[in-house]
Amino acid sequence: MGLHAETSLVCRQCGHTALAAPGNLPKCPEDDLYLVAEKDSLRAPEDGILGTEIADKYPVIGLIGAGGMGAVYKAIQRSVGRLVAIKVIRSGERGDGRRGRRRPSPRGRGGHHLVEQ
Repeated sequence: MGLHAETSLVCRQCGHTALAAPGNLPKCPEDDLYLVAEKDSLRAPEDGILGTEIADKYPVIGLIGAGGMGAVYKAIQRSVGRLVAIKVIRSGERGDGRRGRRRPSPRGRGGHHLVEQ
């Protein structure tokens, strides 16, 4: 389900570590957050979305890329077990210091969806 064997995973809250198992979406036994790839956690140490679940449907398991206007995350659509990309765009003007409301938009094969958080 989107994680490859031998991928080192980590909890963003407490630092619990594990190895990924194919087809498994592990959660931290201490914090109940989804474990994310350690390399993604190191790339975005202040990210508050990695390891969470958007709209009670999309566990966010990785970071694809980030820029000044937002970020794109790797997530799983739990209902069908498919890998999706979720774009989160920060609202507000760049550089004004406000983080604003985020609008996640999961995308996978066969169309797209918009999920408001």
